[in-house]
Formats: sequence, structure tokens, C-alpha cells
Amino acid sequence: MAFRFERQGRRPRVALVIALYWVGLAVLWLGLDAAPWILALLGLFTVPATLDFATDRRDWIEITPGLLRWGSGRQEVDVAAGRIAHVRLERRFDMTMRARVTLDSGKRMTIPQACLPRSEILESALRDAGYSVQHHPFSLL
Repeated sequence: MAFRFERQGRRPRVALVIALYWVGLAVLWLGLDAAPWILALLGLFTVPATLDFATDRRDWIEITPGLLRWGSGRQEVDVAAGRIAHVRLERRFDMTMRARVTLDSGKRMTIPQACLPRSEILESALRDAGYSVQHHPFSLL
């Protein structure tokens, strides 16, 4: 049984957020006569989201009993199930979930945040595929 989750960069929500942000900058410029250099600095915050939208970057994770795979941007990782000691799911204080794969050698690999579905779905898919999962409610590091 295989589980696959995919998220693409070209989503209507992303376009809406970028557009609203730029409308807000236009309001600051036209309505409040904000300094152009301040607006340019604030506009830089939209560059990563705009690039993801323009390139339609796809982030995905695939979980099968024999292989754990994920890809984000130009990175693609394949880890055989036999090399995985456990998967650690950690809730951070900003309420995001971090997933780390601990290999039998002790090396840890962090799955990029953009690849992860909701934590309940991820944990269920990992357990269904036979992986050992450690769930930690909060983690500082």
C-alpha cells in the first residue's frame, strides 16, 4: 500500500496572498506616501513565494513499506526501509510539525516542511507502511 502527498506552488491561495500583499504596498505608497525604499524592502518578502508560484514548484512525499521518498525543489531523497530506525514527529512551539528520519547509523535527515501533510495523516501513513514512529508533542531544537 503506497501513500503519496503532493503540494504544488501554483495554487490560487498563494496568488491571492501575493496579490493582497502588493495591494497593501500600493495603498501604503499611494495613500500614506510611504518611502519607496521601505516599500522595496517589504516587497522582497514576496520573492520566495512569487518564485514558487512562477516555477510551479512541487513538494511531495511517498511512503511505501519498502521505501520512503520525498522531493522539494531540486532535492529528491530515497531511503530504503531497512535503513530507517524510526521516524520522529515533533511539534515545535510555533505549532508546525517537523519530521526527522533517524537511520540505523544514527544519522538524522529532516523531511522538508513543504513535503508534509497534516501530522495525523502522516503518522497514520507511516504506521500503515510499517515504520516505527515516535511522536513528541513539543521540541525546542
